[in-house]
Amino acid sequence: MTLSILALTGVLAALIVLFFGRKLFWFFVGVAGFLFGSAIVAQYFPSLSLLASVVIGTLFGMVFALIAPYFQRVLVAVAGFIAGSYTALWFFGWLMPYYLRGAWIIYFAGGVLGFLLAWLLLDMALIFLSVVLGAALLIETLPFFMAVPPAAGLLVFMAGLVVQLHSYQLARRTPSKPAP
Repeated sequence: MTLSILALTGVLAALIVLFFGRKLFWFFVGVAGFLFGSAIVAQYFPSLSLLASVVIGTLFGMVFALIAPYFQRVLVAVAGFIAGSYTALWFFGWLMPYYLRGAWIIYFAGGVLGFLLAWLLLDMALIFLSVVLGAALLIETLPFFMAVPPAAGLLVFMAGLVVQLHSYQLARRTPSKPAP
């Protein structure tokens, strides 16, 4: 029961990040914080239970999400590092499932790329990184996507990209209302 609730929560979080990551950047940053906290638990405290990992990941995610509005650019860049590294590991793990000896190099390279992208191109980076992270999370969470990862990943990625770019274009065209 708990695992299915976690899977459902993961799918919901992935869909929100996939389709609304730029608008709800604090949520995107929170999900990245959750992944970071969970990865720390898995790496340094492997004997802890799944519940402890979820609780610690949730605490990290909440802290990231709560401070996101005050440190937007920095936290988006940090979330970019986490999203870039997570996605790089997912992608290379899919390409070469039995050869991840240099996983830390892939993690670091993807993270640096995500960080730089987020720092230099804030809005476009938010769109791209949230779509990539949302697609990777959705594919990882839903087992039926694992049968066709490249096709499913590309379709999910394209759907999120189209929705977020359309939303971004609409927001740029809409003039802001003058203050009363």
